[in-house]
Amino acid sequence: MKAITVRGVDNQLEKKLKGAAREESVSVNQFILKSLRQVLGLEKDRIHTKEFNDLDFIFGVWSEEEFELFEKSQKDFGIIESGLWK
Repeated sequence: MKAITVRGVDNQLEKKLKGAAREESVSVNQFILKSLRQVLGLEKDRIHTKEFNDLDFIFGVWSEEEFELFEKSQKDFGIIESGLWK
Protein backbone atom coordinates (compact mmCIF):
# COMPACT_ATOMS: atom_id res chain seq x y z
CA MET A 1 0.00 0.00 0.00
CA LYS A 2 1.26 3.45 -0.86
CA ALA A 3 2.04 6.17 1.67
CA ILE A 4 1.43 9.85 1.01
CA THR A 5 2.94 12.66 3.04
CA VAL A 6 0.76 15.71 3.62
CA ARG A 7 2.70 18.90 4.24
CA GLY A 8 1.45 22.14 5.67
CA VAL A 9 -0.71 20.76 8.48
CA ASP A 10 -0.94 23.63 10.94
CA ASN A 11 -1.76 23.32 14.66
CA GLN A 12 -5.43 24.18 14.20
CA LEU A 13 -5.93 21.50 11.52
CA GLU A 14 -3.99 18.95 13.59
CA LYS A 15 -6.19 19.58 16.63
CA LYS A 16 -9.36 19.31 14.54
CA LEU A 17 -8.23 16.06 12.92
CA LYS A 18 -7.23 14.50 16.24
CA GLY A 19 -10.47 15.63 17.89
CA ALA A 20 -12.65 14.30 15.08
CA ALA A 21 -10.77 10.98 15.06
CA ARG A 22 -11.14 10.69 18.83
CA GLU A 23 -14.91 11.31 18.57
CA GLU A 24 -15.21 8.42 16.11
CA SER A 25 -12.82 6.22 18.13
CA VAL A 26 -10.47 5.72 15.19
CA SER A 27 -6.88 6.66 14.45
CA VAL A 28 -6.11 9.93 12.69
CA ASN A 29 -4.98 7.91 9.67
CA GLN A 30 -8.27 5.98 9.55
CA PHE A 31 -10.24 9.22 9.92
CA ILE A 32 -8.34 10.89 7.06
CA LEU A 33 -8.77 7.87 4.78
CA LYS A 34 -12.49 7.71 5.52
CA SER A 35 -12.87 11.45 4.91
CA LEU A 36 -10.99 11.26 1.60
CA ARG A 37 -13.11 8.31 0.45
CA GLN A 38 -16.30 10.23 1.29
CA VAL A 39 -15.21 13.39 -0.50
CA LEU A 40 -14.05 11.45 -3.58
CA GLY A 41 -17.13 9.22 -3.72
CA LEU A 42 -15.16 6.07 -2.96
CA GLU A 43 -16.78 5.15 0.32
CA LYS A 44 -17.28 1.39 0.65
CA ASP A 45 -20.78 -0.02 1.03
CA ARG A 46 -21.30 -1.20 4.59
CA ILE A 47 -23.31 -4.34 3.86
CA HIS A 48 -22.50 -6.14 7.11
CA THR A 49 -22.82 -3.19 9.46
CA LYS A 50 -26.23 -1.80 8.56
CA GLU A 51 -28.13 -0.25 11.42
CA PHE A 52 -31.78 -1.09 11.70
CA ASN A 53 -34.18 1.04 13.68
CA ASP A 54 -37.53 -0.18 12.41
CA LEU A 55 -38.51 -1.60 15.83
CA ASP A 56 -37.15 1.24 17.95
CA PHE A 57 -40.67 2.53 18.60
CA ILE A 58 -41.48 -0.51 20.76
CA PHE A 59 -38.19 -0.69 22.65
CA GLY A 60 -38.64 -0.12 26.36
CA VAL A 61 -42.35 0.64 26.28
CA TRP A 62 -43.57 -2.16 28.55
CA SER A 63 -44.57 -1.26 32.05
CA GLU A 64 -43.28 -3.43 34.89
CA GLU A 65 -46.73 -5.05 35.15
CA GLU A 66 -46.80 -5.88 31.42
CA PHE A 67 -43.31 -7.38 31.65
CA GLU A 68 -44.29 -9.56 34.60
CA LEU A 69 -47.41 -10.77 32.78
CA PHE A 70 -45.34 -11.66 29.74
CA GLU A 71 -42.74 -13.49 31.82
CA LYS A 72 -45.51 -15.42 33.61
CA SER A 73 -47.09 -16.41 30.26
CA GLN A 74 -43.73 -17.73 28.99
CA LYS A 75 -42.80 -19.70 32.11
CA ASP A 76 -44.23 -23.02 30.83
CA PHE A 77 -41.91 -22.92 27.80
CA GLY A 78 -38.93 -23.44 30.09
CA ILE A 79 -40.23 -26.74 31.47
CA ILE A 80 -38.78 -29.91 29.95
CA GLU A 81 -40.93 -33.01 30.28
CA SER A 82 -38.24 -35.67 30.51
CA GLY A 83 -40.73 -38.48 29.82
CA LEU A 84 -41.17 -37.22 26.28
CA TRP A 85 -37.42 -37.47 25.57
CA LYS A 86 -36.74 -41.13 26.45
